[in-house]
Amino acid sequence: MILPPPDSLERLTHADLIGVVRDLIGEVTRMQAETEKLDGRWRSSGRAQAVKDELARLKHFAAASADQAFRHG
Repeated sequence: MILPPPDSLERLTHADLIGVVRDLIGEVTRMQAETEKLDGRWRSSGRAQAVKDELARLKHFAAASADQAFRHG
């Protein structure tokens, strides 16, 4: 049986693994901050409300269409 090559993380020292984990945590933190910033811009732009309004309109349209199809069934 041929074993797959070891993962590169398996060759890292304990200290190197700690460094990799710290880098990953830093990147996740940076991405969370960016997401919050973009979410704030989205909400303040008014586009979020426009999307919610359109979704409500489409749900109403779909419900009315289904009701009409059921009546004429």
